[in-house]
Amino acid sequence: MLDKIRYKNVFDLASGDYFVQPVPQYLSQFSSRELVSDFLDEKLSTDNDPKWKDFGFLSIEDYSFWSKRLCGIICLKMVLDTSPNTSTEYISELTSKAVKSGGYIVYDEKGAFIDNGWFYQPLVNLAQDYGFEGKVLTNLKNLDLCNNVLNNIFTIISVHPGVIRFDFDKAPNNKKGGHLVLVVGFKWDGNNCTGFYIHNPSGRVEETQEKAFIPIKQFDEAFALRGFSLRRGKINI
Repeated sequence: MLDKIRYKNVFDLASGDYFVQPVPQYLSQFSSRELVSDFLDEKLSTDNDPKWKDFGFLSIEDYSFWSKRLCGIICLKMVLDTSPNTSTEYISELTSKAVKSGGYIVYDEKGAFIDNGWFYQPLVNLAQDYGFEGKVLTNLKNLDLCNNVLNNIFTIISVHPGVIRFDFDKAPNNKKGGHLVLVVGFKWDGNNCTGFYIHNPSGRVEETQEKAFIPIKQFDEAFALRGFSLRRGKINI
């Protein structure tokens, strides 16, 4: 884990917004990003997503199952697509590779439904196939995330989905985490980080999807202090 700013002294930063370069192009974990709120509120079934074929799944049933679970793959895809040697594979193909490598467990050896993931190291390993290096991170601090942004290191973190979408202010029973988002920037004011910009694969509307600004109080209520980092080439951390 990074415990100090290597790029520059963060407390010498001028007040303003700072973003990782390049800022990844946003992707939603649902093919029809304009319908996410209806999907989340179950006003509309993902079985009725008119763009479901865009992700490359062979059946609407497969798409419907995975679209609710694709946050890790979508974050990975957004990062991979920043590379000149980007993956041109469908979301479905990346999902299949990640599952085969142990990134998600749908059924156990006896066939029981487990539905558990995403596990970070298999996603890091998969990214290495596309020219990225990465590291699983625990006990993350907000300044670690700022440092990564300044060093153009992409950080995918675990947050509570409802809190980060502003569905409510606090995680029930303080159970933070459960959903992956990509940190793309932060706001600095004086001597403090006052919030982060994220690409949220399950944001309800555009304002909470792409470069969504999360004030630090709301962010801290959602952030589980864990995730993984990715960058093209070797990361010396």
